[in-house]
Amino acid sequence: MAERSNIDARICQRVAELTDRSSPEDWPEAMLVTADELIEIINSELEVATTVPAEVSMPLQCNWYQEDEGSDVWGTSCGSRFTLNDGTPFDNRMEHCAFCGKHIIDNPWPDDGGDEQKGGA
Repeated sequence: MAERSNIDARICQRVAELTDRSSPEDWPEAMLVTADELIEIINSELEVATTVPAEVSMPLQCNWYQEDEGSDVWGTSCGSRFTLNDGTPFDNRMEHCAFCGKHIIDNPWPDDGGDEQKGGA
């Protein structure tokens, strides 16, 4: 995503780079642009500034796993640890990792030796 803070500078640069343009001799800081040209430049820059790259728009998740049977300590795929006094992240209505902000997928210690997996809302 383009940096929104320099959108004004990028628009001014594109106007200044229009071909066959010269500022009036008595007003050298002026930039000559038609309304249609300016609208096209602004719309183009706004599209660039608001386009979200595919890797950002994909759902992101952080896997939380119970460290041991009956443990209240949960490890995270982002490399952190978290203590829950009772239940799982899903039971505690936790939806996003407190460390990386990604959507939590909780993996409690299996009761029956199976691979149970729940995702918070």
